[in-house]
Amino acid sequence: MVENKKAVARKSWRRVQVSGIVQGVGFRPTVYRLALKHGLVG
Repeated sequence: MVENKKAVARKSWRRVQVSGIVQGVGFRPTVYRLALKHGLVG
């Protein structure tokens, strides 16, 4: 008998809070692109 093994993706979550004064116009777009690059959602 041949078993069909599927990889199960485990999801985890983290709460991250960034505080302080943000200088620079590109902060949000930069964070958004980094999140997409690393597969982060939320």
